[in-house]
Parts: sequence; C-alpha cells; structure tokens
Amino acid sequence: MKFKIIFLIFLIFISNAVAFVINVTVIKLDLILSVITFFIIFKKFNLKLILLPLIFLLNGLITSIKFGDNTVGVFLNYVMLVFFILFFENIKETFSFESLFKGYVLAAKFCVFFGVIQIISFFLSFLFNLNFFVQIYDPRPLLNTAPISYAGILPKLSSFFTEPSYLSCFLLPYLIISFNNLKTTFYRYFLLFSTLLVFVFTFSSIGIASLSLYFVCKFSNFKQFFSIKNYFFILLIILFVFNNESIYLRFSQLGESDLVEINLSSMVYVLNLNLILSSFNWQYLWGYGLDTYQIVVGHYYDSSSIKEGIQKIYEKSDFMINGAPTLFFRFFVEFGVIGYFFLLKKFKFYYLKSPFFFGFLAFCLRSGEYLRFDTLFFLFMFISFKGTDILYLSNKNNKCNINQL
Repeated sequence: MKFKIIFLIFLIFISNAVAFVINVTVIKLDLILSVITFFIIFKKFNLKLILLPLIFLLNGLITSIKFGDNTVGVFLNYVMLVFFILFFENIKETFSFESLFKGYVLAAKFCVFFGVIQIISFFLSFLFNLNFFVQIYDPRPLLNTAPISYAGILPKLSSFFTEPSYLSCFLLPYLIISFNNLKTTFYRYFLLFSTLLVFVFTFSSIGIASLSLYFVCKFSNFKQFFSIKNYFFILLIILFVFNNESIYLRFSQLGESDLVEINLSSMVYVLNLNLILSSFNWQYLWGYGLDTYQIVVGHYYDSSSIKEGIQKIYEKSDFMINGAPTLFFRFFVEFGVIGYFFLLKKFKFYYLKSPFFFGFLAFCLRSGEYLRFDTLFFLFMFISFKGTDILYLSNKNNKCNINQL
C-alpha cells in the first residue's frame, strides 16, 4: 500500500505537463491523480479546515460581484483549496517524512535522468542534423504545452514540466541535499554533477537566484564559508551567470526604465507591480479575497494609462495580467497586509536551513498559482515535519540517509 502511494506521488510530480481538454475545459493529469490518491488514503475529515478559508471565499465573492465578474471561478478555487488542505492533512496522518521524501527523490532523479537524455539528444541533433532527436530534447510541443525555447543556441530544458523555470524550482531541494550529502564515491559525484548540469541547462534566473539565496543563508555561519567545496560550487554559479547572456541580461535589466529594453518575462513582473502600486487603497489592508487577483488587477489595467504604452510594444498584452507572475503579488492583493503579518508571525528561522523552503520560495517567485501540487508539497514538507528535512543536510540521523535512497 505504502509503495503504491509513493509511486502515485511520483506520478503526480512528473505528470503536471499533461492535460486533457473536455468541452473546452482543461483538466490536468496531476489533479486527477491527486484525487485518486486522496480517496485511497482518506481517513479523517476536519470540519475546521473547511470553515477556516470561508472568510476569504466570502470576501472574494463580494469582490467578484462588485466588479461584475464571474463568481463561479472564486467558488471553484475555494473547493480546490479545501481539497488540497484535506489531502495533505490525510497524507500527514498516513505517511512519515521519509516515505514522502522517497517519492520526491524518485521523481527528481527521474527528471534529471530525462534531462540528461535531452542534453545528449540536443547535441546529437545539432551535430548530425537529425530531427528525430529534437522531439526528445524538448517534448513540450508533443504535449501541446509550449514551443521550444532557447538560450542562444542551447535549449532550455523542461524535462516533464511545462516551463524550464518550473523544473529548476522542482530540482532545487534535491540539488541542495545532494550537495550537502556529497560522499567520495563516483555514484554520489555523478548524481550531483548530473543534477547540477540539468539545473544549469534550465537557464532559469529564478532558480539561480534562489540557489544563491540559500548559500547566503548557509554562510550566515561564518565558519562554513571557508570551505573548498563551497568555493568551487559558488564559482561555477558565478561563471555560468556572467557567461550566459540569457540570464545575465535578466538581472541587468531590472533597473531599466525603457520598456523596450526589458525582456518579456521581466516586463510581466514590472507591469503587475506597477498596477498593484497604482491601485493601492485601504482594502489592501485585508485584501480582496480568494481568487480575485486577475479581477482586481485586470480592472485597473483596463482603466490605466500604461495600457496604451504597453500595447505599442506588445500588440496582445492582456496575457500579462492573466494571473499573478509571483505568489507574493497575489497573496498581497488577495489577503492584504494583515495576511502578510500572520505569515511573518508564523515564520520560523530554521526554515532558512530547509531545502524545501527554498524550493517553495522559488515556486512562489516563479508562479502566482497556490494550487500547484509541487508548491503545496514543498510547503507541507518544511512546515508539517518541523525541520526534519534539515537532518538530511547533516546526515546525522541514520533513518534520514539520502545515500540509501
């Protein structure tokens, strides 16, 4: 039974790019597998967990009615939020940290394995001009999710994810744990090198920034700074960032005032931040309610003067406000200053040593979706088990030995 659930969690992780269209409605495979898993493990039904988000639902319904938008989407978002709360509540009652961790590690290794195949396939297609390998090194067009993207002449790896940046966020905890549990065996070095190679080939500035932030927090203990292993790892990151035009330009363009000079993904962040600041009012104290980001920001975008300037550069610009580019923006709009106050109150400093915390942080920076399974799984792992994953970094607990996984 336990193995079946671990295998289902593994499948949920690697199936997020697969979706079915039924009567114009997109249904993702990872959601279907999550529902199946939930009914298999279901043990308890906590009424408090359903009532708690009700206040955010009511606030969201009021906002959607006020702006004349569809209230069905707000209610469906509430249903999905309650489902995932109950899902992880039952997961915690059923499985240990180690069991869930094995499911994640299995999925991470599988994504790395396929990522290495993608790299090899790219160079084979590049050297011998074989179109067959093109569909191996980036299968997203076959899944009808997104076109192939490149950093210069090199492909941005996405493995089993819809975007390369999502892959980097997903691999980040495994990369951190592999680095800290490095042993003098060929197998361990090969795993770390393969994971780092695939991580680097995502060309994700968010992934690099999150990994760099981890090292900043890690080096808060000054004694750990003087380590040859740490120097070597950071040097690789620095050399990669400043020798790769795709990533370097994203960091260097953050201060650009000329909209034409900013790349598209950076532009989405700049535009959404501008709309939030320009629409700031007293209701941001407690937020507009569940699933209202697009309603509120879309309303202010339609009535703002910046829309005309944006449309001169990008003819079809509405996609830029089609959902929050980062969870930090969305949380502020929907739950307000008070919501952030409660988040800070619940924050524990040992989170800064947790690999899953940095994976969660990376997902928050990359996406405004709080109903992604991987994002919620990372949040669940570092909050519910209260620092258990930190033991994997020091390898002090024999039961938490990554080398056995």
